[in-house]
Amino acid sequence: MDRRARSGLRRQRGGSRSCEDCRPPNPARRRGKKEGKLLWYTTLIVNQALKPIKEAFEKKYPYVQVEYHRADSEVLAQRMLAEYQAKRYDVDVLDGTSLRPSSC
Repeated sequence: MDRRARSGLRRQRGGSRSCEDCRPPNPARRRGKKEGKLLWYTTLIVNQALKPIKEAFEKKYPYVQVEYHRADSEVLAQRMLAEYQAKRYDVDVLDGTSLRPSSC
């Protein structure tokens, strides 16, 4: 179906639909709606980057509340590894900067 035909079909259905409405169900989105929160371990500066990203995400996905823990990369990596060794899989997103290898 070409673009014009799809456009006409949208108008017949009652206007423009967002691309999200046309996509098949996403299992991650369903889990997000069910869980209702996302835990993010981050190195970002809170006021400069983290809060604007958090607010934009929560605006787009109002059914998911973003919680975050801010620390240095090394601390976050150690925390996540300790949690995984204890079979706790709470963190959903981890970001950081690369760590310099320790000298021998």
